[in-house]
Amino acid sequence: METETTATNRKPAPLRVLPTLPPAPMTIEESGLSLDMLIQLALKTLHFAGELTGAELGGRLGVNFSVVAPALEALKTQHHVQITGGTMLGRASYVYRITDSGRERAGLFLESNHYVGVAPVPFEQYRQYMLNYEKAVPRCATRERVREAFSHLVISQRVLDQLGPAINAGHSMFVYGPPGNGKTVISQAVGRLMQGDIGIPHAVEVEGSIVRLFESGEPRADPERGRR
Repeated sequence: METETTATNRKPAPLRVLPTLPPAPMTIEESGLSLDMLIQLALKTLHFAGELTGAELGGRLGVNFSVVAPALEALKTQHHVQITGGTMLGRASYVYRITDSGRERAGLFLESNHYVGVAPVPFEQYRQYMLNYEKAVPRCATRERVREAFSHLVISQRVLDQLGPAINAGHSMFVYGPPGNGKTVISQAVGRLMQGDIGIPHAVEVEGSIVRLFESGEPRADPERGRR
């Protein structure tokens, strides 16, 4: 095991391994979502798209096709979608088109939940990921690094001395204040002090409900790195 030497006692100390993003699920079971949830998401997506290949639908939902395939099979059995084309490359290349009965059912889904987009992450999975992240992320916000990160801002030393321990604590941080007092630039500087990547899901699933968390200006789902 690699070690580092501390400045106080010069004894070897284990290096923290930078946390990594969770792997993309390959099955419904690994995704933690119910078949009904995936059926709803797939049908609502097809309601607005009209038709998509299996791979395209998986991309819209931010998951591998193998995760959404059982939902498409169920929808095909229920005559809510039909296959209108494809190649010999497998079911991921099949073109799935929503039927009239499928549109009616999608309308019912939309009445109860308007969310359409990347599949949510179950709350318990995200909670466990954040606990593991907290344990693994390096505590490297030294006084020197904090001063360097905030050198472009006019901030009192008292505030800087509070920021370092708050960042190293690994807990949530609530930045508040009136408009224009620097909340955004402070948060950006805090981000530069952290090492490694942190996964933020577009939405989380809590007891069957979907809560949106994040939406960038140009949202993109990357199935190779998991839902984001």
